[in-house]
Amino acid sequence: MLPLGSDGWGSESFFRMSGTSVPIGYYCTHWAEEIDTPISKDFVRRYKQAGRPIYPQEALGYDAVMVLADAVQRAGSTDTGCICQALSQTRSFPGVTGDITFDPQGDPVKPAVMIRIVDGRQETIRIIHPEMNAPPSTGYENEQP
Repeated sequence: MLPLGSDGWGSESFFRMSGTSVPIGYYCTHWAEEIDTPISKDFVRRYKQAGRPIYPQEALGYDAVMVLADAVQRAGSTDTGCICQALSQTRSFPGVTGDITFDPQGDPVKPAVMIRIVDGRQETIRIIHPEMNAPPSTGYENEQP
């Protein structure tokens, strides 16, 4: 059996609890320290200067604040409706986790990172970039009524 997991597998608590008991496995996450973009490298550099370990949740939180700040600036207002409108118009925002665009349903369209665990060590094996022109998926296309 090949263990497959979600973004929670990249958390500090997962590895603290499981140690090296995961001989092999794969999971998908939002970000990895090895992402080779200037904004990600700068984020890693600044975070390491603070002497703290970095997990994907920190990168997501940083991106969330920066996307919101960008939307407030573009809205030119602190009015909730204006900010929501500006957020819905976000296209290719350069985030630590990759370029961020919101689709018509308000979901972020951004890269996903595939991680392999071998004997308790993580390695980034692939970054998957979304097709920006692909039709939106409900996730239920293959289910029968």
